[in-house]
Amino acid sequence: HPADASSVLRMTIQATPQGTRLVWNTEPGSIYQVQTSTGLSTWNAAGAARFAAGKTDSVLLTAGSGMELYRIVKIR
Repeated sequence: HPADASSVLRMTIQATPQGTRLVWNTEPGSIYQVQTSTGLSTWNAAGAARFAAGKTDSVLLTAGSGMELYRIVKIR
């Protein structure tokens, strides 16, 4: 929410026993799409859109062959 300074999206990459995860804060009840890019000009969906049941969500990252950028898009 642009008028609420506490509603900033925060993403981290964490090493877990299952592998490397992208973790971000959510608004419960919202739907988010993780997207990836290798050069900022084209973004591709990384899996299906995700429903936020709680205050955080995460996805397991797959190892790429080079630099990979991530962003989270709030769909609803």
